[in-house]
Amino acid sequence: MEKKKVKEEGKGKKILHGILAGIIPSMLLYIMLGYVFIGVQDVTKTSASYGFSFFIIWALFIYWSYRADVVRRIWGRSLLLSAIFSFLLPISMLVFGARVTASQTNDFAVAGSAIGTGIAVVFVGFLMLLLGLAFSLGAYFTYKPLRK
Repeated sequence: MEKKKVKEEGKGKKILHGILAGIIPSMLLYIMLGYVFIGVQDVTKTSASYGFSFFIIWALFIYWSYRADVVRRIWGRSLLLSAIFSFLLPISMLVFGARVTASQTNDFAVAGSAIGTGIAVVFVGFLMLLLGLAFSLGAYFTYKPLRK
């Protein structure tokens, strides 16, 4: 079988779609990194470099989109990464909850933290499972015409 050459699309169009498509996976990765690497002792005082990391992740995704050959592949990549990050988000919440629970000194605080972590992980796990399945289906149907 002969592979059909796909026509390259315009650079500006790819960058615009990269900006729009990169918001969701960049935000999910930003939240995951926040849960894993944020300081547990004082959650309200984070550094400015952590806030700036979202824009760095977003810029990397825009560059990755710029290298794609068609716009459909940009959206397929975005949906696929969003699905992967949606499935990984409850795991990062579990890591954060374990860190918070381990930092408690009172027995009642440990029990409350463990129960709260369990409830949050189950709730967000169910929500992210549904979102991950939706993103996966979107990625499948976006990539499907490219495989023919």
